[in-house]
Amino acid sequence: MQAAAVVVNRTLNMNIDGENVRSMYKTLKKEYSLVKSLMEVSGFGFTFDNENNLVVTADKDAFDRYFEAHPEAKSVRGKRFPYYEAMSTLVGNEIAIGV
Repeated sequence: MQAAAVVVNRTLNMNIDGENVRSMYKTLKKEYSLVKSLMEVSGFGFTFDNENNLVVTADKDAFDRYFEAHPEAKSVRGKRFPYYEAMSTLVGNEIAIGV
């Protein structure tokens, strides 16, 4: 992860370390897992906004039912996911989905 931090620091003129990269990767992987699991539930779908960010879609009742059973997923409602495709490539089938 330190090598990734070096690239980020050079490219974006930042000062982060390998632990920062590891933490961000863990956060992105968790969000990716939540979105991927939602997209496999009947009644959910996705669209892309004007900036080509993936957005999960469903009617209010579908969201409410899912969030009642999976409260940890509430953070994805209405959120844009600009890194979904990149995380799909990076993580691949590493994520186990249990719906």
